[in-house]
Amino acid sequence: MEYNQGKNETAASIEPSQQTSRSKKPILISLAVIVLLGIGTTVYAMFFNLSPKETYFLAEKNSMEQTQESFNKTFAVNEDVNEKMMKDPSKSTLTLGLKSIEGLGAIDPNMAMFASMLNDVKLSMAAQLNPEKNEGLAELKAGMGGTEFIKAEAYQSEDLTALNVPLLYNNYLYLNNDQFGEVMKKIEPAYQGPEQIDNFVEMQLEAMKNQGKYEEHAEEYGKFLHEKIKDENVTEKSGVEFQGNKYNQLTLQLSEQETKEILKALIDKVQKDDELIDLLIDTNVNTALNTQGMETADLKETFQTELKNASENIDQIKIPDGFKSVILVDNKDVIVKRDVDFKIGAESELVVVDYSSHALRSDDIITDGKWEINIFPENGEKQDYVKVLLEIKGKKGEGENATRDITGAFAFAEAGEVTGANLNAKITGAPEDMKADFEASIEDPNNSGIPPLKGHFTRKVTDDLDNGTYASNGEFGLEVDAGLGAPINVTFDYENKTEFTDNLKFPNVAEDGENVAEMSPEEMQNIMMDIQTRIQGMMKNGPQMFK
Repeated sequence: MEYNQGKNETAASIEPSQQTSRSKKPILISLAVIVLLGIGTTVYAMFFNLSPKETYFLAEKNSMEQTQESFNKTFAVNEDVNEKMMKDPSKSTLTLGLKSIEGLGAIDPNMAMFASMLNDVKLSMAAQLNPEKNEGLAELKAGMGGTEFIKAEAYQSEDLTALNVPLLYNNYLYLNNDQFGEVMKKIEPAYQGPEQIDNFVEMQLEAMKNQGKYEEHAEEYGKFLHEKIKDENVTEKSGVEFQGNKYNQLTLQLSEQETKEILKALIDKVQKDDELIDLLIDTNVNTALNTQGMETADLKETFQTELKNASENIDQIKIPDGFKSVILVDNKDVIVKRDVDFKIGAESELVVVDYSSHALRSDDIITDGKWEINIFPENGEKQDYVKVLLEIKGKKGEGENATRDITGAFAFAEAGEVTGANLNAKITGAPEDMKADFEASIEDPNNSGIPPLKGHFTRKVTDDLDNGTYASNGEFGLEVDAGLGAPINVTFDYENKTEFTDNLKFPNVAEDGENVAEMSPEEMQNIMMDIQTRIQGMMKNGPQMFK
């Protein structure tokens, strides 16, 4: 993989020297991220007078909205499906089938016969959801050649949780959600875990609603940054040429002191924002801080402590050139080009963050797009860096058809050894009937024998949400040539459908099932022995399926 330093021709280890204490490293990374994300949230600021500052923020907002709209249109995404699932009862099904396997005979001739049998394997998943009652049923089935050989169901309401696997035990086994700890202590007297089962249906619905909550917080923080950034921080220049056209140029420039003041204010605001931190924890955005077994309260305290430390140590960080973002804006106040660069770190070991992007459009298609970020030390020997690159070339076809060529690359270099990945893809067709062909390769100095992976993906969408259904189907195929004489090809087909209906059928678990919490240890032991006997029988008779 070839690396081009771009604007900066010097690079060295992006890792701070050993003289820097370990405690500063997370702060350096956190501050760099917060700078980028913090400025990004200004897209939600309010606009009144179109000064250069207001125009800058308006362009951010318009560009974010256009990106979302373009994505939804390109891939036929209907955001109303999730919104409707949060309010109306629904059924969702997903069926996966192994369409074909080719090339296994090159590994072992006997595997060719095995592959022919696998061609008939089908896996189906179904879910029923009643958001009004926080009630749901999930079902999993697997079969071969039209014969179902396993089925499992899981049911949950606000009161109880139940599981049924007929192959192992005929009846539903259930317990009240607040009896979980009691049951676990019967099995293991030293158990000290959760006392009740969370309602996963409610959690799923809450996760859907969290997107709206994030937007509310983004608007709040956008207004906050809007107030912190001064009018004189943004300057305007008209008639700047790029790719043969002229645009309005807006430059956001913050000094080192201004950048630190805004960062500190932003970090302090997040640190005191219990609602936002709870939201981050609930949606598992916090996994970098999490450790196994850490309680939510401890996790929240850890997160707030890290933010507090970052705020208190802000003066230890150097941002010698401040923060600079230059954008070119078209006559619709949409960003066409962006350049962001800053240096951050200890005085003798500054890390350069250099981001550049542009997106030229025609007929709502990105005809020429490029997004690139380079991170490297200011003083070095081009031995160490991080680079991420994405390029899109699009062309409009007849009707809704279009062609998009996509190139992506990721590279991480350390002591001159580059580890990375490359992607080349072509997307063709209309949003409701598209196909993607791709090839991915890995560059690893320790294992150069990894073969490229080729594949394809097709998707046809039937959007009839006005009549209560949204469906898609297609296939997904992979091909790898491991040098065995013939490539190995695997192709799956799939069907996915969501239907909104009041005709949901849930099991009457309380009457037809058996409450595990009310069983004696002997009854529980008998059930376990029954299940064990059935498993042993399956293991004994299982090979007969393949004869």
